[in-house]
Amino acid sequence: LSADTGAAGTGAADTGAAGTEAASVDDTQRTLVLRAASCVSCGSNLEWLRQLLADTGRADTGEADTGRADTGADTGAQADKLSYSQIDALAAQASPGAGGLLWAPWLAGERSPFTDANARGTLVGASHATGRAELSRAVMEGVAHSVRALLERVLTEAHPTELLVCGGVTKSAVWMQVLADVLGIPLTVAPDAENAGARGAALLAGQRSGLGWVDSLNPPG
Repeated sequence: LSADTGAAGTGAADTGAAGTEAASVDDTQRTLVLRAASCVSCGSNLEWLRQLLADTGRADTGEADTGRADTGADTGAQADKLSYSQIDALAAQASPGAGGLLWAPWLAGERSPFTDANARGTLVGASHATGRAELSRAVMEGVAHSVRALLERVLTEAHPTELLVCGGVTKSAVWMQVLADVLGIPLTVAPDAENAGARGAALLAGQRSGLGWVDSLNPPG
């Protein structure tokens, strides 16, 4: 995915607080430096949005929400959620910047690049023109700016020209394009992206255990 530097928001990232970890693994031929930082809520923002828009749809039609009982049983809420493809379609309808709608994706507090367990998700800039499409795109852009803040904190000296991305969020071409635009860096989705993180951790553990380096992170075939 190529970055469209004329698209997406330009919100400033807050990088004034610590929240990163660093480790190094020495080898006779190489030195691997690991720098990590993670946000508390990323994909869960999309889950929240899927349920929110489903609940809004029931309210609009007057349909009763019977999917959640007092016993905690959930007989219909999951089926009522908007699909990921529906969220993608909505977000694609909104222009970059989501019509001025800004989303702070701190649904469960935050730990990096600042630490505040009491931080909460916040919408700013809603108007009569704000709809489901703008909200969907704002959530994606808000998470993308959170990732940008992490990278600006971690990559203080490196200036990558391309990023390899993994995880379930890579299934969304719309979200990946939003991320590329916000970061201003081309993205490449890793093979078997959902399991790439676990595979990488296993390979590093193998190296540390004396199995040596491997030449590829790609799965066989």
